[in-house]
Parts: sequence; C-alpha cells; structure tokens
Amino acid sequence: MSPIMKAAREHFHAKAAEARIRLDLYSSNPLAVGDHSNVVAEVVKATEDYEHAASCMDILEAVSKENKP
Repeated sequence: MSPIMKAAREHFHAKAAEARIRLDLYSSNPLAVGDHSNVVAEVVKATEDYEHAASCMDILEAVSKENKP
C-alpha cells in the first residue's frame, strides 16, 4: 500500500475510533453527555460516522489490492 493510501486509511481509522468511542459513551452513560438534548440522534450520527469510516477503509483496501503488481 502506498504512503498516500496508508495515510488515508489512518485518517478513516481515526474517524472510526472516534465514532466508536462516542457510541460507547452514549450506550454506557448517556446522561454524561449533558450538552446533547437528543441522545438518540447523536447515536444515529455516531453509527453513520462509524459505518462511513469502515466503508471507506474497505474501499481503500480493495483499491490497494487491485493495484498490486
């Protein structure tokens, strides 16, 4: 995998990790997130963010495999 592709993968890995932490926080103690009036909407957003990042990592992996000599 090229350095550019690795950097992009790491970007999405970090985005997925951040979304996962939000999901863990919301599921373990939603009252700890006092500035969010709609915790359900926040869980939906975190889930979508996680799915997007995971999908992007899958795409980068597939493209890298296709471009191997």
